[in-house]
Amino acid sequence: MCGWRCFCSSPQNTLQTRGFFEKFSIPPGYQLFEDARMLAEKGVFSLNQWKEFGQKNTVPLRTKGRLDAALQQAEDAEKERWENEKPPRQPLPEGFYESVFNATWSHVMGFPEDEGEDMVVREGQRPQELWEYTQTVRTFFSVGGDEQFRPPCPKHMILSSEQRWPYLLNHAVPIADCYINIEVHRVWKIVEGDLKGVFPPSRLNAPKMRRRLLIGTPGVGESMAAGSYLLYQLLQHGATELHVVVHCFGRNFAYLFNKRTRTVTIYEGENNIGRVMVNLARSGMKGYIIIDMAIHFREPSNDVVLSHEWGIIMLSSPHEDNLKAWTEQAGAIKIIMNCPDENDVKAICAWEMRNTTEEEQVEYWRRMHMRMDDVGPIPRCIFQFNEYEDRVEEIKDILEGIDASNAVHYGMVGGVEEWPSNDAPHKLMKVVRAIRQRDVEEFVNLPACFSIESELIAKLLEVSEENGIIFRLLKYRRVLLPELLERYTLLAFLRRVFVENIMPGLNELPPPGSRQQQRCVQQSNPEKHPSRPVALIALDHTSPMLDVQYKVLYLPESRTFPFVDGFFVRWRTAEDDGCGARETVRAEHGTQASTVRRFNSLLRSYFNNWETFAEGLSWEIIYVQHEDSTSINAWQGCVLVVHANVTGSNEREDPRAIAAFWNQQVRQCEVAVSAENFRSERQTQRGRQPEGEGKGGGEQAA
Repeated sequence: MCGWRCFCSSPQNTLQTRGFFEKFSIPPGYQLFEDARMLAEKGVFSLNQWKEFGQKNTVPLRTKGRLDAALQQAEDAEKERWENEKPPRQPLPEGFYESVFNATWSHVMGFPEDEGEDMVVREGQRPQELWEYTQTVRTFFSVGGDEQFRPPCPKHMILSSEQRWPYLLNHAVPIADCYINIEVHRVWKIVEGDLKGVFPPSRLNAPKMRRRLLIGTPGVGESMAAGSYLLYQLLQHGATELHVVVHCFGRNFAYLFNKRTRTVTIYEGENNIGRVMVNLARSGMKGYIIIDMAIHFREPSNDVVLSHEWGIIMLSSPHEDNLKAWTEQAGAIKIIMNCPDENDVKAICAWEMRNTTEEEQVEYWRRMHMRMDDVGPIPRCIFQFNEYEDRVEEIKDILEGIDASNAVHYGMVGGVEEWPSNDAPHKLMKVVRAIRQRDVEEFVNLPACFSIESELIAKLLEVSEENGIIFRLLKYRRVLLPELLERYTLLAFLRRVFVENIMPGLNELPPPGSRQQQRCVQQSNPEKHPSRPVALIALDHTSPMLDVQYKVLYLPESRTFPFVDGFFVRWRTAEDDGCGARETVRAEHGTQASTVRRFNSLLRSYFNNWETFAEGLSWEIIYVQHEDSTSINAWQGCVLVVHANVTGSNEREDPRAIAAFWNQQVRQCEVAVSAENFRSERQTQRGRQPEGEGKGGGEQAA
């Protein structure tokens, strides 16, 4: 018994022969455990990370073999699953070339109205005006969007092919229409610039035709819209300059459009497709290749075609499996396609419902707008009901499943990295274009919509108050649209370090009359800052009414929400305080009694028993400004418009009482925020610049 105890405590002393010691003390199971621990230390936790692991030669052969076999099995299973689930590919219809080449134009015009735009369909008409773009050394950027037109302005173009498009044949979708907005047309302008040689060569001996990589959020149309529109425009391009256009789907299927014979030929198999294109190039024919890379396809080989006279563009999602190695090897230049905006979706609704009654059109737009609020501006998930229902359930499951063990996977939100395969955050995100120095395009991963953003941030802060998602979102504030910048700045109020950073700069605006100035509420008790966000979605979504909660940052979705961009109710021993924040760049930001009245009316619609709760509630307004804004130094009054002779049933309805309450009881503060205020705790301690503010400034909006 003593000998057995001695062996267990120190086997190396009991077994003198090293071979016996290793046999008994390092069995295969233990060796695998040690290998797994070593891989974990190097950041390898999944098969996808193993696939990208660059030090496989340091792993014992037995473990390496098992992991390689498991990876191959997983890839084969995924490919087989997709092959079994995808609808059968449609046969090539007669007259397919002519159908695509002679596609019919229509367009939708936007006419300004009170809150948005009214859409008018011009069926069968090509727009007289198209969007304009400015040229740089390597790309084109839009000139101010709709601002370049006098109203009405073109919102969407539609190309209709009777025999459909290659993408739709390949996916067996019975739709003939290709939707083109300012983002899709920009892709063609860049490719056209390559064909015309308007961009100077990037280096000596660079290929005549650049390789391009188009990246967009899955489902926004980088495949269907951009791919089909590029095909149409390339077929229209001079037949002497471009002889063939090849539209590939992954490595193994391609449509070859021959502009000389005006025919379409299908080729299958990677080797067969490659051989055909090489032979065409060697015969002196010039062509352009569109490679559509859905998530289930392996990235194309670097030697798709041997000739530098041929152009190539790959259409891809941000998934690293699709694009990582090909981008590096092929030297492709990225084009980032932003998601459609609300008016783009509204224009599509107008086109689809053009032959229905006005009431049906209004109801259809209301439902699609509601879906967009739920899943983001992703047409595939908005207009296909099954896709919408599936995405809603996926989003719900993902958000409910966030905990301390997996919160680290959401570090990509607010970052610029490619999306790892089979990773849950993909369903919550969209890509937004960011322009770096020398016109290099990158994409920022942002929450797909307002409701997802609020729930995701609330969940991550619930798991850990130190989660850095807010600062990751803010580090790209220079590339964000104004409405995003405002929202993300307000979200910074959820972090105590931000509140403490701005406290020295919080100043109360001198109130009118003899009222005494006071310290701002946040200066008195910074720990009472809001701790989680809640989105106030449009009222027509028939969402249930809410109970008012303390220390919750309520963020209205609507850009027309009156008077504040966000607000929260802060509890004190003696009384309740309501604190509203308004982001502004102007030196004046007064309001009207009717605006405050509308604000109170909306709060009654959102919250249970608001009238009772609001009794005795004191208000403080914080005007948040950025460094380059004109400072607010004076009290912002509440104006009683002369013709507003409406009287209410109580003080909260009577415009005169509202104006008196504002000017006599509301407190106002002003604060200018700078990059310093957005530093995280760690950055403050180290005295570093915030991330994203490195050398040369870094980013700009596009």
